[in-house]
Amino acid sequence: MLESLRGVVVAGEKDAVVVETSGFALRLRTPKGAGTALRPGEEVHLFCHLLLRDDQFHLFGFRDKTERDLFVVLLGVPGLGPEKALAVLGARSPQAIAAAVRDESPKHFEIIKGIGARLSQRIVLELKGKLDALALGFPAGAAAPEAENVLADLISTLARLGYARGVAEAAARAALLSAAPDEQLETLVKVALRSLQKPAPA
Repeated sequence: MLESLRGVVVAGEKDAVVVETSGFALRLRTPKGAGTALRPGEEVHLFCHLLLRDDQFHLFGFRDKTERDLFVVLLGVPGLGPEKALAVLGARSPQAIAAAVRDESPKHFEIIKGIGARLSQRIVLELKGKLDALALGFPAGAAAPEAENVLADLISTLARLGYARGVAEAAARAALLSAAPDEQLETLVKVALRSLQKPAPA
């Protein structure tokens, strides 16, 4: 089974990335927005999941093993499927997903496109007790991770500047990926704005 791959980004899309490795160019589906955070020429190491569906092989790529393993767990939720599982991972960090399940709070999933109230309830019920092996749990009463709060503040700031939420979220995630862990919000906003002002590739 394909565990991971290392290569050079050929192209990044909203929900996919093309990586060249050992003379092959592979297209991997990614969580929503993750592909646009990767730049052509950048070297990446992605954890993979290969899925056989409708007699076709589908390859998925993730930034770390935890995100990949959580994707596999999400695939076990009836009615979710790979497309919606990627949407969940694109909208919520693994830690935020674990917190929502721990707190039995399906509302955190209801606002994700394609995830209704019934499916949100099912996600919480199905994931209960299944995330312990991924080391994503938090002590009772613990707050959501600081990084998740910074991401929300950054997206909100960009949205107030007039950017569509999808565009703002992609730029915010890209800024966080390239910044130091303790970077200030003001600096992150500047980094995100610089990426938004770059001309689109021809």
